[in-house]
Amino acid sequence: MIPWISLNPDPQRTAEVKSAFDLGSDKSAHCYERGYAAWLPKTASAILEIGLANYAADKTGGILHTSLTSWAKLYPNAKIYGGDCLIDKMLSGVPNIKTYVVDQGSQASLMDFAKILSSIKFDVIVDDASHAFGNSMRTFEVMFPLLNEKGVYFIEDVARNARIADGWQQTINEWENYFKDSKYNYEIIDCRPDVAEDRDSVMV
Repeated sequence: MIPWISLNPDPQRTAEVKSAFDLGSDKSAHCYERGYAAWLPKTASAILEIGLANYAADKTGGILHTSLTSWAKLYPNAKIYGGDCLIDKMLSGVPNIKTYVVDQGSQASLMDFAKILSSIKFDVIVDDASHAFGNSMRTFEVMFPLLNEKGVYFIEDVARNARIADGWQQTINEWENYFKDSKYNYEIIDCRPDVAEDRDSVMV
């Protein structure tokens, strides 16, 4: 694991990402703009996020904002796709955003979802769903092939250790063990290293 500061993200880009996150998600509450600012591509044509639970409390322009609308602010020319297991999290009538019901706890559901999206190569894929290691690992294995050659896959809400994880949340150790003998290039980034008991601000 590395502290975010060692990535040396551009301060202006960090501020841009935070501003977008403040529009409709809780990502800036975890200081994720620090990790994203270092790794997000400058341009993107397609973005996918799985896990849409967090909504802003109000509407702007008649739109109920989510992290999907945050991505749309950062990448206004991109097609934005989202998936969640809850039908009431679906958006409709929002330009350039499509949402689908998918259960990351089900291999069959994920495979069906991947088939629907199989013609798309994503520049960014984000897992902000259940945060359980088994579900996130299953999602990674099914969805990673949809990433383009220079794309980036983000996994949010990783606990620093098993004590903080409290028996259900994915941990740094689980992801390090998963990736250590793999072909993947990865980083585990602590976006709030100054908060010792923080459980939600580490990303892969």
